[in-house]
Amino acid sequence: MRTIPDLIWALIFVISVGLGPLAGILTIIVDTIGFCARFFSERIEEIDKGPSQALESTGASRFGIISGAIIPIGFPSFVG
Repeated sequence: MRTIPDLIWALIFVISVGLGPLAGILTIIVDTIGFCARFFSERIEEIDKGPSQALESTGASRFGIISGAIIPIGFPSFVG
């Protein structure tokens, strides 16, 4: 999603929904989602693996690992 320029997204949305503000809004939404996905994935990769491995070794589910280790550790970086 990030490799496609905004102008191309705008053309795609103008063709699909017509000329108007909705096409621009959809273009901005898609561009923002791509930026946020890259930003959050980089922050998650930087998180210390110790707490998530500890939860995994105790038999926690994937949701438990995310809610118990990844989100609390990465939250300050996500908000910042």
